[in-house]
Amino acid sequence: MSGGFVMEWEDAAARVRLTELIKRGTNTRPLMLEIGYELVRSTLQRFDDEVDPDGNPWVELKPATLARKKGSKKLIEDGFLRGGIAVLEATDGFVEIGADREYAAIHQFGGSSNMAPGAAAILPRPYLGISSEDARRVSRIIVENLVQASL
Repeated sequence: MSGGFVMEWEDAAARVRLTELIKRGTNTRPLMLEIGYELVRSTLQRFDDEVDPDGNPWVELKPATLARKKGSKKLIEDGFLRGGIAVLEATDGFVEIGADREYAAIHQFGGSSNMAPGAAAILPRPYLGISSEDARRVSRIIVENLVQASL
């Protein structure tokens, strides 16, 4: 992924449950895919709600930005960034989601854009991350898979 970045999430209780599944010889790649798809769904919902993973609204667009945009939705012009959110990799015990666009990181973290001469700094509008609700859903998915593996 060009221009990528890594965000890690560690949950001790989830790690214990996941380790138990792996010890049982369970192939956890399908579980990782399920978790990844849930996190992609949650991330896409953030684009709709225009909020960061903690539920805080994204900063407002500058008037000059609004004047040249096709619409008023933040981080959506042609839909390429939102449409590029996907499960990038899933293996036993690991899942990576993210955006496949070079400019994804600048919208997540903010910074200067070289795309337009004299362009102002782009303010951060975080869309990737794990909310407390995401953490509960991931834990629930792991527990459900652990129960299924026990049957």
